[in-house]
Parts: sequence; structure tokens; C-alpha cells
Amino acid sequence: MDDRLSLDVLCTMKLLVFLVSLVTLSVAVAAVAVEGQGHVPEAQSRGRVLLVFPVPGKSHSILGNSIADILIDDGFEVTYVTPFPSQSNRTGLTVADISSLLVADRDANHLDIANLFENPKPSHWVLTMGHMFARQALHHVALQELLNDDKVTFDLVIADWFYSGLLAPLAAVFDCPLVWYSSGDVSWQSLRYVHEASSAALAVDPQERRAPAAPLNTGDKLRQLLLQLYLTGWTHYYTSHIDAVVYREVYSAPLLLRGRRPPPYEPLVYNGSLLLVNCHPPLGNNLPLPGNVQYVGGHHLSTAPKPLPSDLQRLLDDSTHGVVYFNLGSNVRSRDLPEAMTRSLLAVLGQLRQTVLWKFEERLDHLPANVHLLDWAPQESILAHPNVLVFISHAGLLSVMEATQHGVPLLGLPIFGDQFVNIDKVVQRGCGLRVDFSDDLPARLQEALREILDNPRYQENAKQSSRMFRERLAGPRAALAHWARLVASTRGAPHLQPPARHMSTFVWLHLDILLVFGTIGWFLSKVVKVIRVHLKDSQKDSQATDNSIKKNN
Repeated sequence: MDDRLSLDVLCTMKLLVFLVSLVTLSVAVAAVAVEGQGHVPEAQSRGRVLLVFPVPGKSHSILGNSIADILIDDGFEVTYVTPFPSQSNRTGLTVADISSLLVADRDANHLDIANLFENPKPSHWVLTMGHMFARQALHHVALQELLNDDKVTFDLVIADWFYSGLLAPLAAVFDCPLVWYSSGDVSWQSLRYVHEASSAALAVDPQERRAPAAPLNTGDKLRQLLLQLYLTGWTHYYTSHIDAVVYREVYSAPLLLRGRRPPPYEPLVYNGSLLLVNCHPPLGNNLPLPGNVQYVGGHHLSTAPKPLPSDLQRLLDDSTHGVVYFNLGSNVRSRDLPEAMTRSLLAVLGQLRQTVLWKFEERLDHLPANVHLLDWAPQESILAHPNVLVFISHAGLLSVMEATQHGVPLLGLPIFGDQFVNIDKVVQRGCGLRVDFSDDLPARLQEALREILDNPRYQENAKQSSRMFRERLAGPRAALAHWARLVASTRGAPHLQPPARHMSTFVWLHLDILLVFGTIGWFLSKVVKVIRVHLKDSQKDSQATDNSIKKNN
């Protein structure tokens, strides 16, 4: 009886040990799973991030909102400086509202198509705009309150790079690492803030009106080299003469308040730890990049697009011949097109068998039966519908990215900025066509539409580009969170910094070595010259001696 009781007790104890081990193992597995997903318990924070997106453009706001959400999901506390504050009440989000910088007249916040083409801007125009956006944000009371409160601390600053380094000293004020974020593809201009400018032979400037296919010919390379030199001169002028004045006005007091003397401005501008790039192959130039430059393009895209409104869903489902989607973006309104051109475009679109969805900001009378106007368009959800056959777009990078994600061919009508280069890259991949604004736009648009709709290779190439764009080791949201964690936890990721960051342009271009060889060559030329003089004198002396001997004889 005692033996049986002892055996029962022993079995019970073994069972308890097994259950405890099983529970412990389950907890450990759950902890590893949470760590692998990049999440932390709500009570624990990865740190505080200052996220600064001062550009008053909706596309920049979309990207900034996405970054804020990603960082909060990953456990960061985010203070978000933006001119487009959302109504979000997420835990961990503090919004510094600078929306008062927007012009009260809503019409003034959109670009005039006619003015853009009649009065084209010079190449350095973006430098002027970048300086203005940064300066206005820095002088805004919402950002001034952060700067002039020495109790406010941050572990990381992420700043939207837009052709200005004026936001860089924020990291110096808060004594934390700086991460630049480029809303467009990496270029020689953004690259020089964390490395060195790329060669003019590799890619065209993003503000160019055309992007010839690589490799560039001699004429294109010469043009890009001259443009780089021109814009480098303007950048140096802004950095040393205009930005430096704003730096002293804005940053001196906050630095002194924290017990630090203001350091020289220019070293702060080029002290970024990392550059995050809103692009990804096959969309961009594929420049050779150092370890502190990382692609995160597509982080704003939904893993599963939101459902369409029921009436729009039904319209797309019933479009048996397919759908043509037309949207000129958030900065340019279709209603600003000349009235005659609008009517001609409607006539062209009305001849199609396909259903046409056109984002248009006002009602029009006498529409063709197949044309439907939308004052608001859930773009990503529309592009995700399998019946959408072509996207007529201004070719902004976000629109190009969304079309690529869902494998939809593009018909680009570029208007300003990087849109010309963006659509040229699409054309080079065989995923679309470019039509420039002109008086004969309707006729040329009709021809291009017919080509894309009738030729299956555009659909095939778009689907192939979509597969390449999606195929990554880690998704863009996870990658962005990873790089933010890494820079914050290592105080700037010094192990990723390329040697070129600590080199002057003089050294980077091997001009120091050329100077040494030039000096040696100069010295040797002098030696040779001295030897020649001596040899010549010796020959003269020898001849004089010979002549003297002959005379004596």
C-alpha cells in the first residue's frame, strides 16, 4: 500500500514538473516571438523620437504619418512636427502642429499648371524652397517650445531631407543621433549628407526634365557634371551665407541653455548617422551605396488595402472591359486644366470601351456614359482591383510606387519636380509611356492609351516589376523600425559609417595624391632643367677648349 502511494506521489510530482516546464517553455517561445516581431511591452519604451516633416505637401505628410505609426508600433514615443496634424489619439504620439504655416487660401496650396509651364523654375529653385520650409518650421512656436525647454530630451531625430541641412542641428541640441529621410530616390545631393556625392556618370539629377537610359553618353555626362558643379556652388552659398545666419538665430540660445557652445554649422549638417530612402529597386537609379544608406520604399503601403465603398466596388466589379484610372495627385488639381483641354480629354476618354475613373475636384455636365468623376479617390484600393488596366498619373513617386506594388501600367503626364525622371524610369522598364503636356495632349493621350491597352507586354512587365518590388528579405515597415532601433540603441550606428564621411572632397577625389605627384613632377622637371643647363654649359666649355687647342696648334 505504501509502495503504491509512493509511486502515485512520484508520478504526480513528475507530472507537475512537466507542466511547469511546459509553461516555462511556452512563455519563452512567446517572448521570442514578440522580440522577433519588434514589439515591446506597453510599459517599456524603446526611446523618444523627434520626427520632423516640415514640407507642406500631402505626399510628405503621408510618409511622415506612416513613419510615426511604424515607430509607435515598435515601442517608441514620437513627437511629430507636421503641418498636417491628424486626429489620431494614439498612445505614444505627441503632435507639434505647424499647420498655421499653410496659406489660408486653399487654392494657394496647389500648383498652377499653366504657370509651371509658362514660367519654368531654375535648377536651384528647390534649394530655395528647402531652406524656406525648414526656416519657417524652426521659427514656429510649436518647435520653438521644444527647443527652448531644457527638460525635453530625445534619443533620436528623424528629419525629412528636402534640399536643406537646416534641420540637422536639432540632433546637436538634443544630443542624440540624426537620421535623414529622403522622400525620393537617393541622389548625389542627398548622398553627400552622409557620404560623398555619387559620380555624375551614374545617374541624372532628380529635377531633370528627362532621364536617358544608363549608361549615359558623353554629352549627358557632361551636362550632369556641369549641373552638379552649379548646384554644389549654390548649396555651398546657402550653407555658408544663408543657412548659417538662421542657425545662429534659432539654435544658439537652445544650445547655450543646455550648457553647450554652438559648434560650427557645416560639420553638423554632414553629421547624419543614416539616410533612409523612400525608394527600392526596380524604381530607382541603383547607385552604389554605403552601409549607412538604406532603402525603405513602400513603407506607407498597406499590407491589405482597405475595402472600397460599396458603390465604387460594384462599379469596378461590373467593368467587364476593364478600368482606366486618372489622377493628377494632391498638388495639382484636374479642375485647373484649361476648359477646352478638359472637354477634349473627356471626348477621348468617352471613346473607350473601358470604365474611366477620374479624380476631379468639381462636377461637370454632359459626361460620357463611361466616365465617372471622383472628388476623393481611395487610390491604393482602386489600384489593387484586378480590373484596373492603366493608371493615368502625374508620376509622383508615391503613385509610381503604388502602381508598381499592384502591377498596373502607367501613363505618365509629368508636371514638375522628379516626376519627369520617375516616368522615364517606368518607360525604360517597359511598364508605361510618357506624354508631356502640350496643345495636342488629347490626341497623344489617345494614342498612348491605345498602345497600353492593346499591347499585353505592358501588363506583363508591370506584373514582373511588382514581383521584384515585393521580393525582399524584410518588409519596408520592419526594415524602417529596425534601422531606427539600431541607430538609437548604438548612439549613431558608428559601425556603419563609411570612411568617406571623414574625408574632405579634396582627399576623396585623390587630389592630395595628385598634388604629391604634381610636386614630385615639378621637382624632377627642375632637376632635369638644371642638369640640361649644366650639360649645355659643359658642352660650351668643351667646345671653347677644343677651339682654343686648335688655334694654338
